[in-house]
Amino acid sequence: MVNIAETCADNNPVQLITDYTVRENSVGDAQMLEDRLSAIKEKTEVTDIYADGGYYSEEVELRAEKNDITMHYTNMTGSKPDTEKIPFTAFTIEDHKIIVSCPQKQRPLSSGYNKETHILTAHFDLESWQQCPVKDNCPVKIKKKSAVLRISRKTIFAAEARERMNVRSERKESASRRAAIEGTNSALKCSQGADKLRVRTKVKSSLVVGMKMIGRNIRQMVRFFRGDIRKKAAEILGNANQGVTVPI
Repeated sequence: MVNIAETCADNNPVQLITDYTVRENSVGDAQMLEDRLSAIKEKTEVTDIYADGGYYSEEVELRAEKNDITMHYTNMTGSKPDTEKIPFTAFTIEDHKIIVSCPQKQRPLSSGYNKETHILTAHFDLESWQQCPVKDNCPVKIKKKSAVLRISRKTIFAAEARERMNVRSERKESASRRAAIEGTNSALKCSQGADKLRVRTKVKSSLVVGMKMIGRNIRQMVRFFRGDIRKKAAEILGNANQGVTVPI
């Protein structure tokens, strides 16, 4: 299997492949991305990555957070949250480990994080909870002495990613940017022959695939020097030449 990363900024006259990895086909997309995020960040100082839902995992979100990268997904797998309940993202949570307060600014009596199970737990005052105007939609569980919220860190990451994805403008942008790389995949197969290698073993395959990636980038640069650039990028460059401020 081969996974690639490519630039996708609107003001780029051409887009270039910045990273690739060759792995056994038993390795999932999310694992491949997790393993390459730090290297991609080091090489490109990337701030945002667009991918489909198959690349989502708690580990990817953690690695992205450590590298100051925001992940954007075109879709999300798994069960959807109960829309009648207050979303977990409405709670104030510090470092994905400590529940600081509820959406009504009620601070818990105690809050903790289990390093082995990765479960966050918060105990809220029962009497205060019973007087809360949104208690019927609250996801806490009622115990004898307190109202308890238990949530896994994985659920928090999934909720945050789904919330970003469900913003209409965000979803449209993610789909548009993600779709562009399918053209690159097609070009690598059709013009570079990346779908049928004439070598075996991971090392040889990695070397050959690397040469094909270089070939693709050279073709893109040739297009640029010939003036065959994308219409949107041409408009941006034209505005820049006229003295209009262009976001970088």
